[in-house]
Amino acid sequence: MRLKTAIELMRSRYEAYKNSDEPYLLSTWEESFRPVKIDFSNQPKWIGLEIVSSHLGKQTDQTGTVHFKAYYIDNKKIGLLEENSRFIKKNDQWYYCDGDIFESAPFLPGRNALCPCQSGKKFKRCCMKAL
Repeated sequence: MRLKTAIELMRSRYEAYKNSDEPYLLSTWEESFRPVKIDFSNQPKWIGLEIVSSHLGKQTDQTGTVHFKAYYIDNKKIGLLEENSRFIKKNDQWYYCDGDIFESAPFLPGRNALCPCQSGKKFKRCCMKAL
C-alpha cells in the first residue's frame, strides 16, 4: 500500500505502535535511521493521536515534517508524547527518519474535558476509568 502523504504514514505508524507491529514499523523507517529491533516490553497503552501541524509532506513533496501528540496510559497515569517527526520520500514511498521529542509537563485533562482517545466522551466517563 502506497501512502500518499507524511501524515498518512504518521497515522499508520501510530496504529502499528498500538499493535506492536515491529515488521511494519521497521519497513517504514528510513534505512539509515532504522534500529535493528524495537523493544515493546515497556510499551504503554496508546489511547489517542492528535496531529498538531505539518510542513510539506504532501504527495508532490520529497520531505516533510509532522508535529503530533500521542496520548497513553502507563502505570495508572495518563501521559503525552509530543514529537516533531521528519519524513522522506524515496521511490514514491514515504519513510520515517527521526524526530525531536518535546519535554512536556505531566498530562491530566480536566474531569469534564473530552477524552484524548477521541471517543467523544468526557475523560471522566472514558479513559479515566482505566486509571
